[in-house]
Amino acid sequence: IPIRSLDFLKKHGLMPLVRKRDGRFTLFVKLVAFLFGDGHLSKNMGSIKLLGQRDDLKELQADLSLFYGLRSNLTFQQAGSIIRKITSGRVVEKSVFGSCWCLSINHSPLARLAALAGAPVGNKVSGSTTIPWWVMKGDKEIKRTFLGTLFGNELQCPVVRAKAAFSSPQFGLHKIEGKIDNLEKFLIQIKILLQEFGITSSPIAVEAGKTLRMNGTFSRKLYFSIDSHTPNIFRLFKEIPFIYAREKQERFEGAVKVFEKRLTPLREEWALYEKVIELHKEGIGRRKIFKKLTLPKAYFYKINAWLLYGK
Repeated sequence: IPIRSLDFLKKHGLMPLVRKRDGRFTLFVKLVAFLFGDGHLSKNMGSIKLLGQRDDLKELQADLSLFYGLRSNLTFQQAGSIIRKITSGRVVEKSVFGSCWCLSINHSPLARLAALAGAPVGNKVSGSTTIPWWVMKGDKEIKRTFLGTLFGNELQCPVVRAKAAFSSPQFGLHKIEGKIDNLEKFLIQIKILLQEFGITSSPIAVEAGKTLRMNGTFSRKLYFSIDSHTPNIFRLFKEIPFIYAREKQERFEGAVKVFEKRLTPLREEWALYEKVIELHKEGIGRRKIFKKLTLPKAYFYKINAWLLYGK
C-alpha cells in the first residue's frame, strides 16, 4: 500500500513535493487552503471532505479528475444544531438549520500528503492552526492561490454600502479558549500575507461573548477586517480573486462595477472641491465662491462644510 501510494504521488508530480507553476501543484495548494476553511481532513488521514456551493465543488471535482485522475463523490447535506452563546453571563440558545454540498475525496495518499504539508487534521476549533512555512516563504502566486481559496471560503464579500464607500469585509475563525493564542498567530500570518499585496487591515479583535460547545468547553471568535477605503478594496479585487467561490466573486465584481460607475461624478466633485479650496486661499469668501461658480443651491451647504469643518 505505501509503495502504491508513493507511485501515485510520483506519477502526478506530487512526490517529491516541489514548488512549481503547473496545474497539479496549484491544485494541491488550493486543496491545502480549502482545508483551513470549509474543509475537513479526517483524523485517520484517509479522506478529505470539502463543503460549498454545488457549481464550485463540481469545478473542483473536474480538476481532481483532470490533474490526478481521482474520482470524488458530490452529495447534498442537511443538518441542524443548537448554538449556545454566553453573553454578559447569560446563556442564549439558538436553533440553526443549514444545507450545503459536500465533496468527498476518499484517497489516503492525497490526504496524508496534505497533512504532511501542514493542512489541519481533525477538529480545527480544538487543534492548532498554522500556515505552512512553504506558503509563507513561497512566491506571490502560491500566496495568491492560498489566500484566494481561503477567502473564497471564509471572507465576507465587500459590498457598496454608501455613495462613495465599500463595506469592511471581515475574516474570522473560532478556537477553544486554550488555543486563542494560536489563532491570533494564525491571523497575524494572514495579515502579513495581505501586506505583501499592499492590502491593509484592522487590528485583531475578539468577538463579544463565547460559545458553549457540546463537550463543555468554550470557544471564542477572533477576527480582523480589510480596511474599507477604496484603493485598498480595489487592490483586494485585483490581487486576490476568490477561488472556488464563483457566486461570491461575481458579487464582488458587481460591487466594483457599481462603484466604477460612480467614479465620474465623484471625480467631478473632487475637481470642484479643489477649485473651491483654491479660491478660498485667494481670500474669496464662501458666498462669493458660490456665486462665482454658479453652483446649485445644495452646494452652498457643501462649500460651508468643506471650508469650515474640513469635510
